[in-house]
Amino acid sequence: MVSIRPMPEKRSHADNLVELESDKAPARRAPEHAPGDRPDTELGHVILSGVVAFLFDDRYRADGRPESRTVQENIMAMGTQIAADKIKLKRAYAPPEPSDGTRILIDRLWPRGIKETDAAIDRWLKEIAPSAGLRRWFGHRPERWPEFRRRYLAELKERPELVEEIRAAARDGPVTLVYAARDEAHNDAVVLRELLDREAAER
Repeated sequence: MVSIRPMPEKRSHADNLVELESDKAPARRAPEHAPGDRPDTELGHVILSGVVAFLFDDRYRADGRPESRTVQENIMAMGTQIAADKIKLKRAYAPPEPSDGTRILIDRLWPRGIKETDAAIDRWLKEIAPSAGLRRWFGHRPERWPEFRRRYLAELKERPELVEEIRAAARDGPVTLVYAARDEAHNDAVVLRELLDREAAER
């Protein structure tokens, strides 16, 4: 039996030219990104992964066992890191400015010669100031500064609720710690902000 093979389809000269040109065209490649550039979707995944990793971070005890923090605790830690950047120091005798935000007086005694209306104090945290004995011993003598700093930090660790009050205020906006001392480098406000900064860095 003789098999009949179908005749090939006739192609025009134009069809052959189109096919020939398509064979010569180079294959199209996916766009390349410069080093360090990432598509928006990939960058979004990276950011999200970082946030999730932070929220579910594990701390370790001295014995090496993991101590998991709750999501709420990590969210509070994120707020703490933001707060430290918003805290600044200012003498009570310097004129108040709108950029001061919440002005908190941290001295046990009211600054001499300043009226309450002129001071523009929003809160007065007397109890966060150095104890009367420590304040008298220090007497703003620079040579006693290292020991004063150590003792005052120890006192502040006994008043966590007052430190947290300042931190909470800073989460809502700028905060200025107001003090009366002439020495701007050696005073209780410097130690207090140091503690806030250090705690934020450890979170």
